[in-house]
Amino acid sequence: MLCVCCDTAGQFLSALMQDGMMNEAALCSKQLDRMYGPLREQVGQSLKRQDIVLRQLKVARVLYNLFTCLFFSSVNQTPSYTL
Repeated sequence: MLCVCCDTAGQFLSALMQDGMMNEAALCSKQLDRMYGPLREQVGQSLKRQDIVLRQLKVARVLYNLFTCLFFSSVNQTPSYTL
């Protein structure tokens, strides 16, 4: 598991010294995007791969059931499940 640590105190102090004010939401959002952006990308890629595998499994299941039904019907037996 990846451990992500972030110390934003320096960024807040720097922004405060430059402008005399700081936009906490913008600073936090930028920091979080920088830290977690790569992880979000990895999760997105993983979800795409999982979707592909799931579709392949569904197709394989349908083909297996179809060929099993065809086999049993050719030997005049009834399988215990249906498509």
